Amino acid sequence: MRDGHMRDGHMRDNQMSGGYGAGGHMGGGHQRGSDSYRGRGRGGRRGRGGRGAGGHHSSPGHFPADLGAGGAEPTVCPFFLKGNCRFGDQCKNKHAQSEFGDVNKLAEVEAHSAPIRAITLAGNQLYTGSADQTIKVWDCATGQCSSTVPVGGDVGSLLFSGGWLFCGVELSSPASVGVIRAWNFQTHAQVDMAGHAKQIHALVIANEFLFSGSADASIRVWRFNAAANTFEQAGQLLGHQGGIKTLLHAQGRLYSGSFDSSIGVWDLTSGVCLQQLAGHTSVVMNLLTFNEFIISVSMDGSTRVWNTAQGHACVEVFDDTEKAEGITSCAGTVDLNGKPVLVLGYQEGQIALYELPSFAYRGSLVHTTTAVEQRANDVRALLDAGQLFGAAPSFISAGSDGKFKVWQWQAPQ
Repeated sequence: MRDGHMRDGHMRDNQMSGGYGAGGHMGGGHQRGSDSYRGRGRGGRRGRGGRGAGGHHSSPGHFPADLGAGGAEPTVCPFFLKGNCRFGDQCKNKHAQSEFGDVNKLAEVEAHSAPIRAITLAGNQLYTGSADQTIKVWDCATGQCSSTVPVGGDVGSLLFSGGWLFCGVELSSPASVGVIRAWNFQTHAQVDMAGHAKQIHALVIANEFLFSGSADASIRVWRFNAAANTFEQAGQLLGHQGGIKTLLHAQGRLYSGSFDSSIGVWDLTSGVCLQQLAGHTSVVMNLLTFNEFIISVSMDGSTRVWNTAQGHACVEVFDDTEKAEGITSCAGTVDLNGKPVLVLGYQEGQIALYELPSFAYRGSLVHTTTAVEQRANDVRALLDAGQLFGAAPSFISAGSDGKFKVWQWQAPQ
């Protein structure tokens, strides 16, 4: 992996605001065969708990924080949050998008006819990829769809970097195969990268190489050939017993979250798996970097914190005991005061906010409350949008209902 470099547009992995680095984009739904994921059931919800409100902490090491209780008692109507308050304007409680009234739903867009499986931003354009076999391009200034691109298969992942839009697609004809389709916005070239046998759930740039993670349990490495204006396979990383769900480049390493419940830590020069982090009991859905820590979320319903300075020791386990479903996505953002906030998306369509590093509860939001055509309600993707929609920080959620929503921080109402 030393002999090639991806230099078109100086391709680098994207970094998020507030000390975060982004993991691979959330993609894929319930997979076939051994890669199917299971949560913790679909029982009723009784409210989101932070510390002191239903959440459970265990600290096998030390995650430096003031581990105090969560925020103040909510004053917002819980029925309004679920979309079914019968009192309307006469309700004695506040009608706001979050319990503490500091997050507002800026927009809600019915984008696709099937689950949205991946989202990415490029400038003022949002790209959404769906199981309806299309990518749609949205103008963030107007909220209008400017283009619909048929891709010929279910979209599993999206990544924009260095002037290229990459899309992981599972084609079903003549046989099931995973392909990366890429479009160069400067030259208008289109490239197909074949090699994976199943859906491609994750794409990330690291050391100027493109890494792709697939349900076929492999991570493939691609380098850019400037003379041919195309990509060539430069290697393959093997070691997981299940499919790859998410990838993250952080601390000079590549991290992979898998259907086998483990996290792989890879040396980017040799391609050797240095460690396999165990602890989760179901699919590792997303990875995020926060300072020297790696944060992982899983369908087992837990969030784990790994300290890279301590040999990737697990120094914190956060598990909300009030819920019975898995975590399907995560992102990092900051509030109006610049405080880091972890955003978690759940199997039943809710979103929870936790301040870092304390995990103090900052409220919950509702992405969707009703099942669509027997589909699950998963929040499939979360993405920090920074100040794209104004001076206040914002983030985007996308789900199985085919919608995406834009949320923005505001002064408490």
